[in-house]
Formats: sequence, C-alpha cells, structure tokens
Amino acid sequence: PLQAIAQFFKIPVDEILIVLDDFSLPLGRLRIRQSGGPGGHNGLESVIVQFGTEEIARLRVGIGPAPAEGSSDYVLSNFFEEQKPLVRSTIERAAEAVKCAVDKGVVSAMNTFNKIEDE
Repeated sequence: PLQAIAQFFKIPVDEILIVLDDFSLPLGRLRIRQSGGPGGHNGLESVIVQFGTEEIARLRVGIGPAPAEGSSDYVLSNFFEEQKPLVRSTIERAAEAVKCAVDKGVVSAMNTFNKIEDE
C-alpha cells in the first residue's frame, strides 16, 4: 500500500500528491485540492483510510460526464477516437500541474490549473 511506501521512504503526508480520475468532472478538466473527503472515489477513500487523514493533496483529472450507471465499466473503457486529442492534452496539463505542485507548492498549482479553460 501507498502508506507503507511513504513510511519506508520517510515521505510525510504533506509531500504527497494523489492523482486520480474523476467522472464527476468533464473530460479534460483538472481540479487540485489540498485536502477533503473522498467524494465517492473508492481509491481516494482507501488512501485516506490508510493515512488516517483527509489532509492529502490530490489532483482530480476529469473523465466525465458521469455515467447513469455502471461506473466501473465506464472508468475501465477506452476513450472514443474523437476524445483522444483532448485526453493527450489533459495528460500533458496534468503533468505540468504535478510539476508546478512539486516546484511551487499546491496552492500555486491550484491557482494556475483550477481555472476553467475555454475548450
């Protein structure tokens, strides 16, 4: 588990940034937060339980819109061909957001990447 790795390498929780998919955000949208609940995301809930705190920075990467039902099938399915250019640019922006969070801090990354971009 992530918590065991962090413990082994002596990485404090305030130096961890979790990157996760989020179908409640539109495809291509990024949202960075310093802390908060899992918002229904099982993977994030697992991380919060492991560390015993919601004070974990996270970068949510939009893959929405949310499906009416069958969320696990949706999350595991491939993107449509017409979505792939947006997916590629989103991956690039997410990598830039991680680099910004590491270099300048989570607040700076939030101020830069939480803006809604005109698509």
